[in-house]
Amino acid sequence: MRSPSENFIKFLISKKEFQPAQIIAMLEDYGLHYNVTTESLRTLQRLLGEIPDPEDITGNVLEQRASKDWYRKHGILGLWVPSDDVRGAYALLTQSRIRKDLEPLLLSPLRIEEVTNRINKHHSISLPATVIEAFGHYFWNKNAMSMKEWMVFLAERGDAWSSTVALKASPDVASMVVPWVTGMSGPPPNLNTGFVARRMRDVAFMKVLETERDPATIDHSKMMKNYMDVIKASESEMRQSDVALKDVLKAFEKFRMKRHDTAVPSIEDVAGMNYSQSGGGTDGRSDDEVLLEEFQE
Repeated sequence: MRSPSENFIKFLISKKEFQPAQIIAMLEDYGLHYNVTTESLRTLQRLLGEIPDPEDITGNVLEQRASKDWYRKHGILGLWVPSDDVRGAYALLTQSRIRKDLEPLLLSPLRIEEVTNRINKHHSISLPATVIEAFGHYFWNKNAMSMKEWMVFLAERGDAWSSTVALKASPDVASMVVPWVTGMSGPPPNLNTGFVARRMRDVAFMKVLETERDPATIDHSKMMKNYMDVIKASESEMRQSDVALKDVLKAFEKFRMKRHDTAVPSIEDVAGMNYSQSGGGTDGRSDDEVLLEEFQE
């Protein structure tokens, strides 16, 4: 069984008071039951091995230490000894309106701080980042499944599009694309055809690299020609936009002179004994003395 709420499921199993059907029903209430079956729960229980007795968490010091070590090893100690952050994360399970936006954001490459800021701003709330992080760990863990497993899970859940886009978004465009596809913001205000053309060129080139060693069939030749046409059209569009200029300027940034904070020596110190006033030569005479000498001649 692979589930984003695997840690929460481990906690329910470790309580030793729920049958598999009860656990599935509880997960179903929160929309987390996909991929979870009676057999998968029994398999997970076997993999957990010997589970401490729930009473041990309140028993003597040695029993507490042993049980806490076991819970910590399996990533569920916070649910057995919940902090305010974990309680806040648990409360989010019933907030469907917030979860609709939060879950795709947690699947994206966005940092937890940015996810928190966007959720708080969009819903006019003030959740701390630690609550969002706890929710991700126990109930919506991106690392619990592979990309393929996530795709199957999201398709069965019925919210594949926005969450899939967030899951696949590259880090350099995540902050622009993910809030847009989730409906938390409008289209990016700085989006232009040059930017789109560059992304299309890059994608087409990556597809060429992926398929260049495929068998040389007619379909393959047509596909390669289509990619080449996309690259040419994209390059032409980029030349007509300011994207190309920005790329050139960015390339030149590496050649900028570095500014040093060291003091610049004065001309007197550099020239030493050879220094004289402007136009005065090197014989030590002033401009007035030179003029007077020329007049007398």
